[in-house]
Amino acid sequence: MESTFILLSIGNAVFVGAGLVTDAVRFRFATVIGSSILALWGLVRADWGVVGWNIAFVLVNSVQTVRIIRDRAIKLDDDDEALRQTYFPSLSPRDFLTLWTAGRAETIDPDVALCVEGHQQEDILLLLEGSSRVTNESGLDIVLASPTFVGEIS
Repeated sequence: MESTFILLSIGNAVFVGAGLVTDAVRFRFATVIGSSILALWGLVRADWGVVGWNIAFVLVNSVQTVRIIRDRAIKLDDDDEALRQTYFPSLSPRDFLTLWTAGRAETIDPDVALCVEGHQQEDILLLLEGSSRVTNESGLDIVLASPTFVGEIS
């Protein structure tokens, strides 16, 4: 059996094995190894298309692996993680933290209007504690209990 066939077989076997892995980092790591072996196979055969595409695949998956590891390193406290899971489940902990730190926490007196009908709302608010009464000129009168978003509804 020639050595190039062995490289091709090992590279493809690693890809098949990667498909059985459920953890994203291990999956990407396995695909980087498989692509590296296939790039070596292409190099031995002087097939520069195979080499180029597999190097590109290695680079993309290496960057994504670093991103996943970096995102996993973010640990939110229990309250922030509960908010992220409830309101922003599609955001990674890092993206949630970026969004959350862009806002500010405020305690607002009960008599202060959070929104006024007909006025442009500058912020979207997340009511974390208490409740807010919603009224308008057409007779709407409801109470929003926390936690809920308050702001423009179009």
